[in-house]
Amino acid sequence: YLIKDAIADENVLGFLVEYYHGNEIVDNDNQSRMEEIAKFIINNFNKSTFDGEFDALFAVQSVPMLIRYCKIFKSLKPSIRIGAVFTYGANSSQDDDQTGMGTGQYVSESVGEADELQAIMDDYNEMFGTTYKIEGINAYNSNLNDRLARKEKRYLERSQQLDLVIVVDRLLTGFDAPCLSTLFMDRQPMSPQDLIQAFSRTNRLFDPNKQYGQVVTFQSPGDFKNAINYALKLYSRGGDGSPIAEDWD
Repeated sequence: YLIKDAIADENVLGFLVEYYHGNEIVDNDNQSRMEEIAKFIINNFNKSTFDGEFDALFAVQSVPMLIRYCKIFKSLKPSIRIGAVFTYGANSSQDDDQTGMGTGQYVSESVGEADELQAIMDDYNEMFGTTYKIEGINAYNSNLNDRLARKEKRYLERSQQLDLVIVVDRLLTGFDAPCLSTLFMDRQPMSPQDLIQAFSRTNRLFDPNKQYGQVVTFQSPGDFKNAINYALKLYSRGGDGSPIAEDWD
């Protein structure tokens, strides 16, 4: 039972994959490039999510990159509510079996980096009246997951919802949120299995306004197209039809 079979049976939606055509040279450490991407996401968020009816993930390459993006978004003072989910370990002997792809573990190399992660949690606390600390990272992540997926009645209130969550590996596998419609990606192509898993966070049925799972990538179009085509060849082999919308180019 392949992806295209599930789409044909109307059990899930198809995908619309789009590429951001910015600078062809992708330099992940370029501050101005990251600012340009953040502005693009903010400016196109309502269009991508049907005026905020749905929510979105933004997958980045690493936790240090996540920290930088959080700072950039905060400096832009967006009207949308932005959070971040991450794994934190105080030392290299710690592990997290709920991360998703691989361990996804981030071991702080300095007190300063731990403070940066706490600052992200402090912004979340200010938005929603919570009091999470870095030592209680699992409780924080659990609350963020439930809020993003709108799993409780109180999270159906607009004031209690997240619009965009920045991630590294967490939530890209096994996370089921029908209200999530869009995956922005500023990271290198993943393995075929992980790529299809990540895409599939976006294509759960929700309401008539959600017509497909949207994926927007900011990396090199050539690299991503090759990775996507290979993944689809593996996971949609045989027969007619494709998980990708017909107007994808």
